[in-house]
Amino acid sequence: MQAENRFNTKGDESGRIVFQNSKLGKPYQYTSDGLEINILQDKVLDYFEMEVPNGGLLITAGIDVQHDRFAIVIRAWGTGEDSWLIFWGEMIGNVTDKEYSVYTSLENKIFHQLNIFRV
Repeated sequence: MQAENRFNTKGDESGRIVFQNSKLGKPYQYTSDGLEINILQDKVLDYFEMEVPNGGLLITAGIDVQHDRFAIVIRAWGTGEDSWLIFWGEMIGNVTDKEYSVYTSLENKIFHQLNIFRV
């Protein structure tokens, strides 16, 4: 019976978790198919904040408006799901008044401070 249930959950991670926890009464052990730390460290590219490295084809900006600040993420995207974090930060200020300087700072950050370079 256990072998039959285990066979039926083959290829379905959520089914395996339910089988392991509910039928066998054991905690599920996750396996990782991620990269080793040394492989990731070899892939690190050294670049400055607000610089778009070679390979960056598209730039996106995400802005989360809070009651007293903007939380900002700017990312460059390349081929093959490559991406580079260009900027992450917060700008504190009055976000309810568009005449307030935080909007000018946001506009400058997004539209005027990016430095695109080619190697």
